[in-house]
Amino acid sequence: MFGKTARPGGHCCSKSPSSWVSRAALLAALASLTLVIVLRWVVTGHPPIFGTFENTLAATWALLVMLIVATRGRLAWLFPGDLAKLVALWMPVIMAVGLLFDRTPYPLTISERSLLIDVHVVFAWLAHSVLIVVSTAAVAVLVRHDIATEREQDEREARGELLPAVLGRL
Repeated sequence: MFGKTARPGGHCCSKSPSSWVSRAALLAALASLTLVIVLRWVVTGHPPIFGTFENTLAATWALLVMLIVATRGRLAWLFPGDLAKLVALWMPVIMAVGLLFDRTPYPLTISERSLLIDVHVVFAWLAHSVLIVVSTAAVAVLVRHDIATEREQDEREARGELLPAVLGRL
């Protein structure tokens, strides 16, 4: 559906130089984003869970980790072919949205200093990552289906089946 399929126990991408460059870029992005999050944690004294800017940092980090882990080894079937590339396009978008909000570091309020809040936030980041992956896959499937449907209608027109082709476009 998305191009190359994953081999069992293998890796979904080819071993071409471009795949190694992509993998290195993802790892470099993970290292830099982890550094930013750690520095933010040191400055604020808490993990990045307060405010939209900090949440976009953490959500992008979670998506990046999911992408790196799930495109290797036994989990490679989760991101067949180009799906990983489509999901990766969301990361700069999420970060750009975060930059639109207040980036001032604030201490946590009393109600936010709870282990339950931390657990909630971790699961929210994971859920956000899964939502991005699934919604991207769904849009890709819909676009592909729409393209296939248009091709079928064009072929009908070419064969002279004008009425079904016109009715199919309505």
